[in-house]
Amino acid sequence: MSDLHVATDADAIEKSPRVHLKCAEIVRLETLTSLDIDVGLVLDGAKNANLSAVIIIGEDEDGDFYFASNKSDGGDALWLLEKAKHKLLKIGGIIEE
Repeated sequence: MSDLHVATDADAIEKSPRVHLKCAEIVRLETLTSLDIDVGLVLDGAKNANLSAVIIIGEDEDGDFYFASNKSDGGDALWLLEKAKHKLLKIGGIIEE
């Protein structure tokens, strides 16, 4: 006979001495990923980054374009975008240091 015990409902899980539930701490890694990240997590990260300049570019669920910046000068905003473009090209291995 096996020691395997299967609980079929929440009451059985609570009463069973053989079932142990453990909670894990979720740790957010600061790393590059090829997977999409939840928009809320990205915006939370930006809020906590103590930024002096910010540009938000996106699309809503209908595919409509969204752009916002705290920079009033278009040239400053464009320079920030070009710096971001350069970093993306370096990360992707398209250009070298």
